[in-house]
Amino acid sequence: MAVLLLNPPNPKGFQANRDFMGNYGMLNTRPGIVLPPLHLIQMGGTVPAEEVFFLDAAAEGLSLDETRERIRNRPPDISIVLTSTPTFDEDCQMARWLKSISLKPVYLYGPHPAHVQDEAFEKSDADGIVVGYTPKTLPALLAGPKPALEEIIYPGHRKDPPPVAPAFNLDDLPYGCWEKAPLYRYRFNLHEPIPFATMRTSLGCVYTCAYCPYVVAEGNRFLAMSSDRIYSEMEYLSSKFGVRYILFRDLLFTAQKKRIELLCQRLIEHPLPLKWRCETSTQHLTSNLVSLLARAGCTGINLGVETIDDLSASEMDLISKRRDLDHLQAMFRSCREHGIKANALFVFGFPADQRSGILKTIAFAKNLDADTVQFCAAVPYPGTQLFRLATQEGLIETSKWEDYSSLRPVMHTRHLAKKDVQELIRSGLRSFYLKPTRIKRLAGHPADLLRRTKAFVNFYLRR
Repeated sequence: MAVLLLNPPNPKGFQANRDFMGNYGMLNTRPGIVLPPLHLIQMGGTVPAEEVFFLDAAAEGLSLDETRERIRNRPPDISIVLTSTPTFDEDCQMARWLKSISLKPVYLYGPHPAHVQDEAFEKSDADGIVVGYTPKTLPALLAGPKPALEEIIYPGHRKDPPPVAPAFNLDDLPYGCWEKAPLYRYRFNLHEPIPFATMRTSLGCVYTCAYCPYVVAEGNRFLAMSSDRIYSEMEYLSSKFGVRYILFRDLLFTAQKKRIELLCQRLIEHPLPLKWRCETSTQHLTSNLVSLLARAGCTGINLGVETIDDLSASEMDLISKRRDLDHLQAMFRSCREHGIKANALFVFGFPADQRSGILKTIAFAKNLDADTVQFCAAVPYPGTQLFRLATQEGLIETSKWEDYSSLRPVMHTRHLAKKDVQELIRSGLRSFYLKPTRIKRLAGHPADLLRRTKAFVNFYLRR
């Protein structure tokens, strides 16, 4: 049996990172981030290597015709097509084509099709939707038709609400089929060393933020991999593939501080020839932990701030996540003191957002001791509380999934037009990145400065 694990081609002019946002995905302007499709890679490690046909058309920059030619040369017995919200229509077209050339089973993978089941089956002609995986998922699919697994939805057997990714012991997960992946094509920042890889050491989230797709895809729980298992995979990637930089894709990497402290102590006592980056919330950091992370090889942290506007934070259930702004600011200062580059993540365009609240958040961001910021438009991903609220109030202005990219708003707020939200994002980015101190910081990494400048220009050219 040959299984095709397919990350489809990029939409024209964009880099598709279907692995972002709890696998709801994002589009990036080029040149930009190129992430490995970790879900597919991890699934690929659960079956014998000779049975895996891994094709990352997005990372390799393959056209639709080139992708189809590769597949014709090695026709699969079963296909898993990675999906995302902004690429959903094109992903469905790829699945329909796969079904038409062989009539062999084709499955869509991801949370988006699970929340638009009728549309997904109509557009793709797929045999099923896979919403998550365990070490047993892919072997069961290869063993026979239509296995009865909680993480699979079949045509005519609607699951409402759709299942979240199933729980399992993350220590039991194989390392993945990295030998099949184009490692040298992946990157997060141009100045960071390659080969570059990603890891995921937890599943779910302890918060219930109304806008967050991770909770919808993975559930309101926190399942964690042990520190020993994390270290062993880092060592494996380093020794076998020469990986020199790892991005941990956990939403809250430090939610269980003890396991990360144990990991850091292991890395300090038995260092590996690589550096790494993670994502977490300042509520799950202390100055001592930041110091430990730095000593263990952490060079960057993505920190979610979202908004400091009380009305929006309350409605989106964000208060508990960022309840102490003094502590939040102290953690950004601590990152700088210990040489860790901190990237602050903000979201604009929530239903309660007003001009004054967004301007207040921008001013806070400018005074925050962050190396970089991201100002993203709020996206009402299907299945989220934000989607239900925005739908009920008629805030969403487009039904085109390709617009759900985080690059531009798809909804207005109760107080602001969509174009006003977009202009506030643009003016916020201008005021942050055009400050002389910010340009000076980026000047130490000319390649990354050039990339950000190109991405900045591309962002402004897209309306």
